[in-house]
Amino acid sequence: NGKGAFASEGKALLAAGFSSFKRVPAGSILKDFRRIGKINIAPKKSKKTIEALLDAAVKKRVFGLKKVRVAFSGGIDSSLIAHLASKYVETECVVAGLSGCLDFSVAEESAKILNLPLQKIKFKLSEKLISKVGEIIETKDQMQIEIALPLHALCRKLKSRVLLSGQGADELFLGYAR
Repeated sequence: NGKGAFASEGKALLAAGFSSFKRVPAGSILKDFRRIGKINIAPKKSKKTIEALLDAAVKKRVFGLKKVRVAFSGGIDSSLIAHLASKYVETECVVAGLSGCLDFSVAEESAKILNLPLQKIKFKLSEKLISKVGEIIETKDQMQIEIALPLHALCRKLKSRVLLSGQGADELFLGYAR
């Protein structure tokens, strides 16, 4: 019918009257709603720009706050966000996982290196929870749900106005595969 639209969530398209939609692969270049190529990033040329933009983005998000929490896996993305936030505001790292999971020890080690406090939040897995999170993020993709489960647990438990996360960095650099 010649109509097209973009949205970060499928439910926005459904509410706008679209009965079906397709996901756009990470790094795609579109013209007239058709994929015509893929983004090619030159890392050496963009390193300083990315550093400055990321620092400015974190500074903007914590402006006016006394304290901020960072959804923290101990990996490079969340560690970088936690480090940058700690330059501007009191920062607490928070990690969620199943009892005995490796995430807790990795996060603990990384938080210690960054000299930041760490709060651990345990959650129990159930079919109901998996289904609920899948509905919230509008997918049945196991990898996406596995990524979203700890973040969902953090958001339910914490009463923070702002929760920073390293999520999204993968998309900036053209996707993530497990």
